[in-house]
Amino acid sequence: MGHAAGGHTLENVGALLRQEISEADSAARYGGEELLLILSETEQCCACIGLERIRKAVELKAGVAISIGVTSFRPGCCSAQTLREADDALYLAKANGRNRVEWSALTQNACHEATT
Repeated sequence: MGHAAGGHTLENVGALLRQEISEADSAARYGGEELLLILSETEQCCACIGLERIRKAVELKAGVAISIGVTSFRPGCCSAQTLREADDALYLAKANGRNRVEWSALTQNACHEATT
């Protein structure tokens, strides 16, 4: 559909993300068609439930499927490592069929327990 349509879709998804997150959280375009959410005051289990809710809202309201990779920032861990973990989880979501939330190995157990 072209770059203009893609840009418009990203704007719509960004607006939906801002509606779905709290004022303490941040949403930004990370690169290309990737977006980054920082849920600064959210426990792991709540983040996993919230991200699945966001995924469904984007699919319903924007008409697009999104894949989400999740990790958790840890004291003493550098930002670059945290981003790599989230990116690896994102590519796992894409490899496992897209339109889903996948968790880094670090957060997988907490998220699985919260969503089952």
